[in-house]
Amino acid sequence: MELIGPSGNVTIPGLIDTGADTSILPFGYASLLGYTTSSLRSSQAQQVQGLADVYEATESSIAWIPGAEQITFTTLPIFIQGALNALWGRRDFLQAFPVAFFEARKEFVVTLGDVEK
Repeated sequence: MELIGPSGNVTIPGLIDTGADTSILPFGYASLLGYTTSSLRSSQAQQVQGLADVYEATESSIAWIPGAEQITFTTLPIFIQGALNALWGRRDFLQAFPVAFFEARKEFVVTLGDVEK
């Protein structure tokens, strides 16, 4: 994903996580996107491993898939120290890009554009 933050932009590889309410980013991306202590709120969030100290963005970033710039979405990412991968979650990424999983074929398909309901 390509993200533009309050005063920076960066390409961030990540994993689609249907169990994540919102997108989670390793803490190091906060400063690269231009987030500061005044634009992050300290909090705790439930993860599989238990409660984690997190930093919630109070200013939105704009995100898109490189090569599909016509579809953008806003996100208020959550930054976690020690996180190894970005996790693209339900409230932002999966609202903009419907995903179908095909377990038997070990495939997934990300849909670009409008999907009929």
